[in-house]
Amino acid sequence: MIKGGLIIVYLLILSVFDGKEKAVPIILLVPGVLGAIGFMIYQGVQGEAIDCALGLTPGVVLLLVAVVTKKAGMADGIILGIIGVLEGYQAGMLIWGISMCAMLIAVVVLLCFKRVGRDTEVPYIPFLCGGYLIWKVMLG
Repeated sequence: MIKGGLIIVYLLILSVFDGKEKAVPIILLVPGVLGAIGFMIYQGVQGEAIDCALGLTPGVVLLLVAVVTKKAGMADGIILGIIGVLEGYQAGMLIWGISMCAMLIAVVVLLCFKRVGRDTEVPYIPFLCGGYLIWKVMLG
């Protein structure tokens, strides 16, 4: 419960920066990365580090997309990796899918109403935050 609340607050703060400035200050990534590393160490002591490590998968894929295509932000992949570590592989993949679907729907609607163009940069972290919230609501 506390972990989920902290993640939501963290994502909301990052969403404000990503939405307004289309960038996330590196200093704001540090607490999340340190928290994820600490959680991985704790899970390793508990003998459950595999799910944490696999949870990095969506974040690593998004980082690779960012490096190769320059169509995604590095911070987006890092944040997705943090969520994957903290919530596990299946949750990370589900949250990633929900957030990408939400972003696709929003962009299609905005394109239909000519509010954005083909080259408009759309911040991803607000959709990631929404995907996380939807996932939490689905859990009950």
